Amino acid sequence: MPLNISSNNPAYDIHNQSEHSNSPSPVHHSQENNPILQRPGFSHVFIKNQYVELTPMNTTGFVSSFPSPIEKEMLHRGNMMIPVRVAKRLLVDESSYLSEVASQDMHRMMMSELNQYPNKLAQLQQKTLEHVGSFSGDDIGDIYSALLAYQDLYGDNYLMNIACLGYTKLDEYLRNQDDVFKKHENINYFLKKFNIKYDDNIIMDELGLKYSLGRLENEIVGQAKVLDHFLKTAPRLSGVTLFKGAGGLDQPLSTQVNGSLLAQSLLHGQGLRFNGFLSTTSSYEVADNFCFSEIGGPLYTIDLTTNSDESEVLRRDALHFLQDDDLEVENIMFSFRAKNVAGVSVKSIKNAAESGESANALDDEDEILLAPGHSFTPEKVVRMENGFTVIGTLTYEEE
Repeated sequence: MPLNISSNNPAYDIHNQSEHSNSPSPVHHSQENNPILQRPGFSHVFIKNQYVELTPMNTTGFVSSFPSPIEKEMLHRGNMMIPVRVAKRLLVDESSYLSEVASQDMHRMMMSELNQYPNKLAQLQQKTLEHVGSFSGDDIGDIYSALLAYQDLYGDNYLMNIACLGYTKLDEYLRNQDDVFKKHENINYFLKKFNIKYDDNIIMDELGLKYSLGRLENEIVGQAKVLDHFLKTAPRLSGVTLFKGAGGLDQPLSTQVNGSLLAQSLLHGQGLRFNGFLSTTSSYEVADNFCFSEIGGPLYTIDLTTNSDESEVLRRDALHFLQDDDLEVENIMFSFRAKNVAGVSVKSIKNAAESGESANALDDEDEILLAPGHSFTPEKVVRMENGFTVIGTLTYEEE
């Protein structure tokens, strides 16, 4: 499939944004229209011209699920009468065959990675540089600084995603996340844990706590606005496969998802919306390194696009597996077929930058960074030994 990069959303000067548009940046839009915000990740947005309700898939609210047309089909499939002998034949007698088929699906998926198509990758990198070049010199400096901050070691990407949810104050975000943060001492405890996790050597005295609490408002919101605008005006990308690996334990102070909850939502046919910046990669191997642990081999593939007895038996088996309250789905691997996505090659920008600051441990990540607001429609779910791989289409509809 040929690479399709359109440039239907040209850049304009960041510092004079109001002169070109009557609509505020999405980074501030939610905050301005919802002065009292609800729990992060709960919201209502338009997806495919439908006004849908979002339900958070992690504590942070950075990823949410939403109803989709496939969900109705899953409800219909759930009422199908399937003989016990059919289920037994598949799950017991044909387990080796199912694993082999799933292995073939995984192989095809890995071979579709963008790194397997150097010409397509080169086109993306060139379009990225052309997009950067369409901004003014001052704006380019701001964009580069925002990218560096996003890839930095001090949790700026976490804070930038909070800004994407519409929050300008960290304490407000925390209080909406959990009532425990209505106590000031618990906010201070969060700040101390945050700085320990992200290796920020700020002395946690009264002055350090005040600085850390104000970073979102005083530094990060502005950088998030710059990065959001840069990405959403990037040339659109279609016809390539991008990957993302994620831990599924929903650990505090991380961007992990709740793997069990997310897998159940996908198996019921729901879509996903990435409310914050979406880090993807052109390499399956790199994505695999971002999982919490070794994801293991494939057990079987569930095709959500067909109503065959086989797919329904496997879907029900996976849902039954996920009903165990003690179960932890450690890993989620995403395979995104790009359709009109908005993003850039971070590595190409940093390689072109004439700055010593470009030396960063994440330069080898082959990161394709996408704007907030992308939606994902699942098509296949591969149950792995230690998690799930989900395959589907990623689209961007924000303007």
